[in-house]
Amino acid sequence: MNPMKKIPLFLSLLILIAVLAFPTGSIEAYRQTVSTASTAASASCHFGINVVKPLTGFDLSTLGVGNYMDWWLENRDSTVPAGIDYYRVLSANDLDYPTFTKKLPTLVTKYPGSTWIIGNEPDSEVTYQDHLSAETYAQRFFEFASVIRQKDPTAKIGFGQIMMPTPIRIHYLTLAMNRLAELAGGMAQAHALIDIYTIHAYIMNETELYGPDGSSISWGAGLPIGYDPTSWPAPESIRTDLGETYKTYDINIFKSRLMSLRQWIVDQGEQKKPLWITEFGVLFPSVGNPYFYASDADTANFMAQTYDFMLGYKDPQLGLATDDNRLVQKWTWFSLNLTRTTYGGSLFDPSTQMMTAVGQEFIQYNPSIDAVPVINPDVYVVPASLELKSISTPSTTGQVSYQVTLKVSNNISSDRHTTATVDLYDGATLIGSNQVDLPRCGGTAQVTFIIKNLVPGEVHNFTAQADPLPGNGSDTNLGNNRIAFAPIALLTPTNSQMPAAYFPIVLK
Repeated sequence: MNPMKKIPLFLSLLILIAVLAFPTGSIEAYRQTVSTASTAASASCHFGINVVKPLTGFDLSTLGVGNYMDWWLENRDSTVPAGIDYYRVLSANDLDYPTFTKKLPTLVTKYPGSTWIIGNEPDSEVTYQDHLSAETYAQRFFEFASVIRQKDPTAKIGFGQIMMPTPIRIHYLTLAMNRLAELAGGMAQAHALIDIYTIHAYIMNETELYGPDGSSISWGAGLPIGYDPTSWPAPESIRTDLGETYKTYDINIFKSRLMSLRQWIVDQGEQKKPLWITEFGVLFPSVGNPYFYASDADTANFMAQTYDFMLGYKDPQLGLATDDNRLVQKWTWFSLNLTRTTYGGSLFDPSTQMMTAVGQEFIQYNPSIDAVPVINPDVYVVPASLELKSISTPSTTGQVSYQVTLKVSNNISSDRHTTATVDLYDGATLIGSNQVDLPRCGGTAQVTFIIKNLVPGEVHNFTAQADPLPGNGSDTNLGNNRIAFAPIALLTPTNSQMPAAYFPIVLK
């Protein structure tokens, strides 16, 4: 399902609120559904990102992520390094279900070894999400999962994908699991269809969204199809009209819900399986809406708190033993680049591609040494990454200043940054030495040097050396730390009024 189809509805609701200027006015919950590194990075990196708009101009390898999700199913962006995992979401709603029923065998054969997450917010009250009863979700999960298992034994399958792990939603999962067991021939057979438990972890209002006449009476996640107040848990409401917006970024609520969900997984006898959060963040925008608002500072702080908890809290009774008893094995932040007046949490403003305060926190976040120990890195200079451009016009003596950039990366993934020093040589002469933070998850960083007073036409032989600084572990492979680049001839800027743009100058 194309998530961008939902935006006009949401924007129209915001406009209506602004016109009425009525703080207690309610809106329909509108949720936007919207995963370099090395292959080793994806296995040991917890961090991911939801991508809403096109990736043009963005380099995910610099963000420190091991996965991304964009909900387009087949159209993995070709600019993303192959080592950054991409997860495929199979919507199970009434519109998409018939299509995927026909296409799935071909898709599974076409993309072997994929991770297939079945369903997208099936517990949502709104019809632009999957909007299914627990029993219907179980039926469609069973059908899809059975096809995937038959066609590709190497594939991984995700179950759940609820909006948030509240008592109501956990009860929904229980009903779905019980029905799945009936369909599969037993609980063990049902569990065998599941490799990963996947959820969203937003904190939203949980009350009925529509009145008897179909009018919008509230905002948030709503209530699942089949909800029965006499037998289901009570809803958890957030009253924005009473100043409870802060609850949407309350770390204590986040912690409590995750622990409850993990307890449910344990009660299923499934503690040995991973839990992924495939969407989470703060949904209220930081600009453009005076009544549903969360500042970038509050959102960034909440992000850091969640990372601290998910990396640092370790419980052998609830967590995954192979992940140092952590509760969550992968988490995917919402989002990279959604319009900031629509939802909060964007790392970049898509209209300007400028980084937000949330983006700064995302990239700069580094866990404590107690949560994530130092892992010995494999720092290396990326081959063929050297680029030059002139940054001045020729002086009276004909000399020009140039900017030299190159890339440095780390073959060993970790949830921590790796700080390295990078030396640039021209022949045997040291041009400069820079310090750089290599992103977590085996990410890549660009390093820039300025060289003054060079003569165009001369040929230069640049060499770069990268080494981790003390305190960042011992480099596991010293053979790739130093690279001699191909000889480069310096071209003369052709525009006397301004510096030349980048031009390729590698000699053949």
